[in-house]
Amino acid sequence: MHQDGAPATFAEAQDLIDHATRIGFYVAYDHRVAGGCRSHRLSGPDECPFSTEEAAWQWAAAFSRVCPDRFVNIYVVDLHYRPVPRYYERILNHYPG
Repeated sequence: MHQDGAPATFAEAQDLIDHATRIGFYVAYDHRVAGGCRSHRLSGPDECPFSTEEAAWQWAAAFSRVCPDRFVNIYVVDLHYRPVPRYYERILNHYPG
């Protein structure tokens, strides 16, 4: 990669394309803390995303039952951390409710 982050080789450019077009989903949520909420995403460089949106929603539902007053506004996002279409209709532990 160039210093500015631009690809320097075909392989680096192909990696960017592959990353932009792969499919997967993560779970996002807010953690209630004194004075408000702090946003989080359950993801990391070594974590595999869910392969389907429905699998991510099922896991989110299980997570929502752990501490429903502490973990709120739980929803599914794509690999680019954008909320999935119509996520607001399925948001779990909606706060303020």
